[in-house]
Amino acid sequence: MLEYSLAHGTSFFAAALLLNLAPGPDIAFIMGHTVNDGKKNGLAAMFVGLACRLPFIEK
Repeated sequence: MLEYSLAHGTSFFAAALLLNLAPGPDIAFIMGHTVNDGKKNGLAAMFVGLACRLPFIEK
């Protein structure tokens, strides 16, 4: 039988936490536009990105 120690659980939860905290490509895109072009263009990138993604969201 497989035996798991505290080190296995700790490393699993650390990896899960890092994956959840890492930004995805959409957030990186919005942040890039905001940092380079300002708040107005960052908001525009956010709304255009959402509008382009809506047809692909499954219900």
